[in-house]
Amino acid sequence: MKTKVNNERTGKEMFYKIYRKLAEALEVCFNINAIEALTEKEFGMVFRRIRQTFEPNLTRTEPFFDSNQVVEVGPRMAFDTPASSEAVAICRAMGITKITRIEPSNRYLCQNDAERQHILATKVDRMTQDVYPKGINTFDSGVMPVPVPSGLLRPLLASESTARGPPLTVTLPAKLFAELPSAKPPGPVLVSPSAPDMEPESVSIVPGLSIWT
Repeated sequence: MKTKVNNERTGKEMFYKIYRKLAEALEVCFNINAIEALTEKEFGMVFRRIRQTFEPNLTRTEPFFDSNQVVEVGPRMAFDTPASSEAVAICRAMGITKITRIEPSNRYLCQNDAERQHILATKVDRMTQDVYPKGINTFDSGVMPVPVPSGLLRPLLASESTARGPPLTVTLPAKLFAELPSAKPPGPVLVSPSAPDMEPESVSIVPGLSIWT
């Protein structure tokens, strides 16, 4: 029996999804990135590795739940997980070298807003996971580094230096250092974070190849 391939093209790469139902209100989506399209044989090999052999009907290429009633939680897209590295290694051992990443995301079925809020409060590790509001079709987060705006720098007060301990020294490429404000503070400064729940870090802005201290 042929397996329907659920895939989306992102540039030259291909993105595949395989779903496995684990409970009445939980399914896992295996998000698979490949540098080019998999052949039917290659996809079948991956599908059989993911499918539960004793419950084959609980694994398929279409979701079991309505996406409008789901909270999907998965690893942060900017970092490969150890599980992904192991899965890719297994694929390579099978002779499939096109796959670069496989990440599972949990899809929780919600009947109402209260259940949704409960899942967001109890099932999401904010340090390592993201919520995928509409699922994902790429692992490219689209986040690009930007120069530090001048408004985020201010001198570090003596009282703050004592309270925070020795300042950290941050490494800045020469080009980025040149783009900092011309009136660079001679000593430690505070760099205000973009997220309101993060603490500012004490750093020393210095040119060249400085290292963390």
